[in-house]
Amino acid sequence: MKRYWSLLLPAILLAALLPAHAVQLKIITKNGTVSFAPPDHWIVLSMQTKLPVARVVFQLPNIADEQTEHSTNLVLNLYDKLADQGKSAYASVPTVPGGSNRKEWTWERWTMVRHDAQQGGVPYTIIDARRPDVGGVAASVRFAWPHLKRNAASYDADVQQSLRIFLLSVEGSEEPYVRSEQDKIYRRVP
Repeated sequence: MKRYWSLLLPAILLAALLPAHAVQLKIITKNGTVSFAPPDHWIVLSMQTKLPVARVVFQLPNIADEQTEHSTNLVLNLYDKLADQGKSAYASVPTVPGGSNRKEWTWERWTMVRHDAQQGGVPYTIIDARRPDVGGVAASVRFAWPHLKRNAASYDADVQQSLRIFLLSVEGSEEPYVRSEQDKIYRRVP
């Protein structure tokens, strides 16, 4: 019974925390699918859905970073562990050259590493999260945010909560993908 609740509680928490307007995105892998639900207001900077390394880059809007070269970003990578390129890319995460205050911990099914670093004279916090098996692939998330003078007092806590909600939304299935009536499939036409 305890195992049941440990599996059910994150799903209940995710349902309670996700805004009703969040969009669930799915990336189809060789062995199934990986889904995730970013909030609608996150900006997609790039999306590459083909393995051996698939990548989605989001920018989180922050009024404090307007008119600056700094921004809060989240990068989700999926790695085909059977391909050499996917294996080697996953093995190299996390790395933060020059980072300080390194802290490691485990949260839910993720291995987390937090670093502090400087970029353009501005202090950043970077959190790398790794998960070795989700939908038949490995996953990593890099989340970085600048400590700007104009950030809201609650900004650090708010963005860390956004990261936790996003990580809870990352789910995989190793069942072959079968399109449902609710699915909308978008393909980029060359």
